[in-house]
Amino acid sequence: MATAQADVPTRTLADFPTEPGPLLHVLHELQDSAPIVWLPEFHGYLFTRRADVTALLRDRRLDASIAEQSFTVLSSDQRAQLAQLMRCVSLWMGHTTTDG
Repeated sequence: MATAQADVPTRTLADFPTEPGPLLHVLHELQDSAPIVWLPEFHGYLFTRRADVTALLRDRRLDASIAEQSFTVLSSDQRAQLAQLMRCVSLWMGHTTTDG
């Protein structure tokens, strides 16, 4: 199971508001204070800076199936709360899926 690097701060889903306005405020704050955070619920990292996300999306070693697997560790309530994000990930990252 993946764990956070010692120098990367940890946040949980409870740290993120569910309303779009407050959520964007938190994400903007993280861009300045902690552009990469560990989310234990996903067993992965959250990147908040556009340049970092763009570089990740262009990395041919990453594909949608890896990102989609992160959602399987969540409870059904958490998955329901993040349904829109899950759909966006599957559509947005679909272009990066490789055949082998």
